Amino acid sequence: MKEQKVIQFIKGKTDYNEATIERVLKEEARYLQNAKADVDMDDLIDYIVKQTKMTELEVDQILEKELLYYETR
Repeated sequence: MKEQKVIQFIKGKTDYNEATIERVLKEEARYLQNAKADVDMDDLIDYIVKQTKMTELEVDQILEKELLYYETR
């Protein structure tokens, strides 16, 4: 349920569809789950780009809106 709120928030702030947003968030969760130390945002974005074949800008926009969601809650 909480993930759906995040997805809807991001969808409302961007032009991306739910499937695209879900894919980015899923890969982000996978990366964070396997991270052994502090996470570098550039490394995270590079990882998601490789997994999703999206551009850095697309991934960055989605992650920035996710961050905004959590900052405003």
